[in-house]
Amino acid sequence: MKSLILICTCHLIFTACATTKRTTKMEQSSNTNQPTSELLVAQIGKPAVSDMCTIERANLSGNILELTVSYSGGCEEHQFELIGNPNISKSLPPIRSIELVHKSNGDACKKKIEETLRFNLANLAYKQESGSVIKLNLNGWKEQLIYTFE
Repeated sequence: MKSLILICTCHLIFTACATTKRTTKMEQSSNTNQPTSELLVAQIGKPAVSDMCTIERANLSGNILELTVSYSGGCEEHQFELIGNPNISKSLPPIRSIELVHKSNGDACKKKIEETLRFNLANLAYKQESGSVIKLNLNGWKEQLIYTFE
C-alpha cells in the first residue's frame, strides 16, 4: 500500500513539473491584448539599427507619448527605445527628429503582435520648463507631434 501511494505521489509531482509553462511578459501582454504598462524613457543619442515594426497610432498627452506598434514575432521578447537626435532645428518652435528603435532578438516567428508602448519625453524637451514647445518628427509616422513640456 505504501508503494502505491509513493508511486502515485511521484507521478503527480512529475506530471505537474512537466506541464508547468513559464509565461514571459511579452506572452502575457500579447495574449491579453493589454497595453504594456511599463513607462520607458526617451533618450537623446544616435539610434541603433532597428528591426521592422509599424507605428499604428501615436498619442501625446502631457509628457507621455503612447505608441501602438505592430510587428511579427511571438517567440522572443522584444525591446524598444525612443531616441531623439541631439541636433535641433533653429525654427520657432524648434524641431527634433526622433526614431523608434525595435530589437527583435532574432525572433523568427510570424505571429502579428500589436503592443502599446509608453515613453516619458522629458529628455526630448527643448527646455525642461513648463510650457516649452518643440515639434517632434517621428520616423515612420506621418504627422508631426507638438510636445509641450509639463
